Amino acid sequence: MTQKAVIEVRNVSFAFQGPPVLENVDLTIHDRESVCIVGPNGGGKTTLLRLLLGQLRPASGDIRIFGKSPQAARLQIGYMPQRAEYDPMFPVTVMDVVLMGRLGQPGFLGRIGWYGSADRRAALEALAQVHLEKEARRPFAALSGGQRQRVLIARALCSQPELLILDEPMANVDSLVERRLFDELRQLAGRMTLVLVSHDLGFVTNLVERVICINRQAVSHPTSQLTAEIIRDMYGGDVSVVRHGDVVCHKEHTHD
Repeated sequence: MTQKAVIEVRNVSFAFQGPPVLENVDLTIHDRESVCIVGPNGGGKTTLLRLLLGQLRPASGDIRIFGKSPQAARLQIGYMPQRAEYDPMFPVTVMDVVLMGRLGQPGFLGRIGWYGSADRRAALEALAQVHLEKEARRPFAALSGGQRQRVLIARALCSQPELLILDEPMANVDSLVERRLFDELRQLAGRMTLVLVSHDLGFVTNLVERVICINRQAVSHPTSQLTAEIIRDMYGGDVSVVRHGDVVCHKEHTHD
């Protein structure tokens, strides 16, 4: 792994007209590194993601993505939200959803969403990466929950990002879909910088190199060094922990 910094967070604090949600956060994520962000409810995980995406601005401190502001780096970032808000009656196809990842590309046509042949090739390539290219013409609403998750990953990949941010990619999927998504994400790891938010440490410890706990501040642990005590400290209390060799996960957890 090269040591070029992709994400640099320096002494960042943020508050929503009240006590700080994040306070003096320092964090560096390197090129092609895979990390997982964890932490308790209200610890600041979602706020940190919104800061990295340029949706919020820090009250103090500085954030650099590829050496630029988050707003200037948006075209280099692929993002999958935790859940998709959509009207199931709206006649949008899988291809329509994936092509949304091409919005904002350089040039007039990219700004207005006029997709060309290169955009459609990129969308089909992204669908192929999640093994859904045969579903391109299907209505998005007709897919299963796991398939919709994979389409959202394809939408993030369609922009051909250098940094991929996935917020709870395993939410609401069964174990068979989870295994397929794990295999797909493992193929992506190493080709780009990968940042996941997940409560399932048993899943991510075989995928990422570091776990970063966000609880007002940031504390980083290599996955190989995770212990029940460290996980208890991450979540601020007792959790049920199951250990399988070098894999650590917890059964009882909460979601933002």
